[in-house]
Amino acid sequence: ETVSEAKIPEGIRSEIAAAYTAMGGGPVAVRSSATAEDLPGAAFAGQQDTYLNVVGEDALLRAVVDCWTSLWTDRAISYRQRQGIDPGQVAIAVVVQKMVPADTAGVLFTANPVTGERSEIVVDASAGLGEAVVSGRVTPEHYVLDETGQIRAFTPGGHELAIRPLAGGGTEESPGTAGTSPALGAEQLQELARLARRAQDHFGRPQDMEWAVADGQVYVLQSRPMTALPPQPQRLNPFQRLIGPTFVEMFQIRPYPLDVSGWMQRGVLALLRGMAGSVGVVFPTVEKLLPEEDGVVVRLVPPV
Repeated sequence: ETVSEAKIPEGIRSEIAAAYTAMGGGPVAVRSSATAEDLPGAAFAGQQDTYLNVVGEDALLRAVVDCWTSLWTDRAISYRQRQGIDPGQVAIAVVVQKMVPADTAGVLFTANPVTGERSEIVVDASAGLGEAVVSGRVTPEHYVLDETGQIRAFTPGGHELAIRPLAGGGTEESPGTAGTSPALGAEQLQELARLARRAQDHFGRPQDMEWAVADGQVYVLQSRPMTALPPQPQRLNPFQRLIGPTFVEMFQIRPYPLDVSGWMQRGVLALLRGMAGSVGVVFPTVEKLLPEEDGVVVRLVPPV
């Protein structure tokens, strides 16, 4: 309540008004972007609020304050407490974007969030704004694509979640009528795959993206890092399967980051390189043997 009653300083009010006018006015999306969002070990998606189809200067200013306020809801505060994040270190920015009059929208993952397969792109799509997909109000069309946008698997969708009031108060959720969830065309799927690869290459890690299609044009609305992604499934050849147990005995626990970058390079791995070299075998680098993400070893890959 304290934050929601705060007055926007006049200088910021005038800057927001000028920027909104320069955008041409009209409907905008007002989105939160907090400093503690989307850390490697914490997913803050949905903790702060987003407002869609905001029209007019007064409504925009109100939505900006509401975004600030959402940093201090009970759910946001309790989540930060559970994650051990100092509340004095968090801050929030507000992003204002022109609304895309979406014919189709949804989310995509540049890696399969269920299996961890990095060569697959997963797309959920539904008619209208992507908010219906993100909030779970509709059962979206579900695509699993390869890296070029070719379909590997498809599941139709189209059922909307109906929320109806109950006698005596409260609400009940039930599947609504089947909607007109449109199929994405081959060109649109290929464009989504291209944008997915570009975002992942740019940020250097798998991405969770929101997108929209309007008049045949594909728009990227947001890209954030995927958190809690399973490791890439390993495909071992017969030799790796044969020698794998030997290396599991050597690496019974996951090495700490300083182990890998410090003594292991000069100790056991140098020993193994020397032993392998004595019989004409090139031993793999530590990056291939013990690949890392965010400085943490994520798997053991038996050498070939």
